[in-house]
This record gives sequence, C-alpha cells and structure tokens, in this order.
Amino acid sequence: MLSTGTRIGPYRVKSWVREGSCGQSYIAECSEGENKGKTHFLKLIPREIAETERFEEIFSQECQAIQQLEGDGIWSMIGFGQMKWKSWIAFDLFSGRSEFVPKEAVVSDEEDSSLSEEVLIKTLHDELVSCRHEWTERQLFLLMESLHLALYKAHSMGIAHGNLKPRNILIKRSPDGDLKAWVSDISENWPMSKVVWKHNVRRPCSNSLEKCQSHFAISKVSLRSGPRS
Repeated sequence: MLSTGTRIGPYRVKSWVREGSCGQSYIAECSEGENKGKTHFLKLIPREIAETERFEEIFSQECQAIQQLEGDGIWSMIGFGQMKWKSWIAFDLFSGRSEFVPKEAVVSDEEDSSLSEEVLIKTLHDELVSCRHEWTERQLFLLMESLHLALYKAHSMGIAHGNLKPRNILIKRSPDGDLKAWVSDISENWPMSKVVWKHNVRRPCSNSLEKCQSHFAISKVSLRSGPRS
C-alpha cells in the first residue's frame, strides 16, 4: 500500500481505496497538465506483473486501444502511464451517493435493537450489499441495456472484458426512479495474464465480430421495445 503523498506519474496519492485481483486502487490528485488540481481514481498494476518481460510495451498497446473505447454504458479510461515499476490507469472519480441504512446492533436494555449508518453507494456490489431498494422491471432493463451496449462496443473493437463483476459496475439512481449504469475498468484481467504478457498473445473475444453483430441486431429489437408492461 502506498502512503499519502506518494507520486504516481503526474498524480499524488490522497487515499487508498482497496486491493483487488487487478491491483491496488487509490484516490489521487493530478499535480500537472490540463487536469491539474482534479481528483481521479487510479488503479496500480501489481509490481510482479509490471516487471514481467515485455510488459511495458504490451501494456502501452493495450491501454492505447482501451482509451479509444467510449459510449453508452462505458466509464472510459482517461489516462495511463508508467514510472519505474508503477504502471497505472486513471479514470474520472465517480462520486456515488450517500444513504442511511439500518444496521444490526447489540440488543440490551439500554440500546435500541436497530440503528442506522451512512454508507457510500457507488457500485452494483454496494447496492446489493447495503441497500434494501426493490428493483423494478424497468431498472433491471436499464441495467442490462447498459451492460449489453458496453460489452458490444468493447467486443466490436476486439477488447475482451476480463474483469466484469458487481464491483466494476457503477450505478446511479435518479430521483424519478430511473437508473444509469457504466462498466468500469474495461481491460484485460492483469494478474491472470502473465502468460499473455510473456508470449504477447491477446485473448480473443469469445464470439467473432460477425456473431456479436448478429446477436446485437436481434437484441436491438427487444431493447427498443423496452420492458413489458
């Protein structure tokens, strides 16, 4: 874990977020260039992967391709870089929303059996673990539509999303009950790709582009029709 103030390229670490299978995540502030003063979300690739033979070259190629990926349902990469063993990718910071949710408390004569705590909701994982909102058919439709469009766009560019999970799906609920979702961290699953880096072999999309296009053409009809009433 890097300490506060540690430099990563043009960024200085403000706080640590978590460590996952694809590296450590940080909140960092840009200290130079057009983004000076802005706070972003950084993912730091594990050192044992970053020091793999030819990683630097392949990492740069992959990131240049992924940086071109944008559109509905995609939380785009805004930058990447390398400094010694520190290989990082940057995203705009997703603020999320705060909610007060019930929590269990120790039952005693002096204490209530139910308390509430404030939690920050950013991802589908947060929604499922912390919130007790009922999902409407329309909200599920909007979620699946966003995921479908994002993955279709990625696959059409030859990019296989190797790290799709609830923690990497950003969620925003609007006051009127609608929902928006974005797939974040569209990249290879770095720790699982040591052989890929070593031999410079990219994992292909499970379906050919033709099959993806055919599937999307069929699904597009049902997507446009929306959920059944």
